[in-house]
Amino acid sequence: MQQAQAATSAGGAGEVLIFAEMLDEATADEDDYAVDLEAFVLHGSGLRSEREVRDLIALAGLEAQAAATIGWGYRLLRLRHNRTAKSQSSLR
Repeated sequence: MQQAQAATSAGGAGEVLIFAEMLDEATADEDDYAVDLEAFVLHGSGLRSEREVRDLIALAGLEAQAAATIGWGYRLLRLRHNRTAKSQSSLR
C-alpha cells in the first residue's frame, strides 16, 4: 500500500492497478478455504476479503476508481489518490 500511495501522490495524476485473489465470504466453500489456508501456511497471511482490501486501500489514502472480476475469484482494482481522506504516513 505504501508503494501505491507513493505512485498516486505525485501530482494526483498517477494510478495503480491491483490484481488479487480475494475470498468471497458469502459464497466460499471448502475449496476456497483450502486455498486460504494454503496461502496462510505459505505466506503468513490468508486471502483477504474485498472488504479487507478496501479497508487497506482507504488506510493508504487511496480509493478504488473501478473494479472488475477476472477469472474465478480474481479482482482487478484501479486505485487513485483520495484527496478527501487523511493519508497515513506509515502503514502497519
